[in-house]
Amino acid sequence: RKYPSALFIVSLIIGLAGIAILNGPAIILRDTAQIKGVVILVLASFSWASATIIQKRKLMGSSPIMNSAYQQLIGGCGLLILSATLGEPVPTPTTHAWIAWGFLVVFGSVIAFTSYVYALQALPTNIVMTYAYVNPIIAVYLGWLVLDEKVTAWTLFGASLIILGVIGVFRGQRGHTNKR
Repeated sequence: RKYPSALFIVSLIIGLAGIAILNGPAIILRDTAQIKGVVILVLASFSWASATIIQKRKLMGSSPIMNSAYQQLIGGCGLLILSATLGEPVPTPTTHAWIAWGFLVVFGSVIAFTSYVYALQALPTNIVMTYAYVNPIIAVYLGWLVLDEKVTAWTLFGASLIILGVIGVFRGQRGHTNKR
């Protein structure tokens, strides 16, 4: 059995610290709504990581398209149950909403998830999972570009730690692993 290198573990912690710093202003200001969002994001990430590990071990021989279909179906059923439990209203989408939904289904779900599952089969899990560290940086960039959100020194510091963590994960992966 292989164990991750010290560099790999330290890099994960550095990246996690970067994510915490990105969310730091909400925590410092004690913005309850944003703190709830951060907690939900952390729980969602934990759920995603757990499912990824299970999927990597249990469904290795299956096709990426079938694995992606399982992932989408189980996630969709879970969200349907949650929305019914919370009493969410049934929406009446506009034509623009249907077009946006179709775009997300094709590119954000079918292509993206199938690519992710394929990468999970072809690459080490810890390398594939670094996308979760990079996503917040992309979100900050898009927020700045599209919504004119402010990028502060705090934001840049958190993003820098995330990038440093991802670089370390890649280097730690190439480095040695301790066998026990």
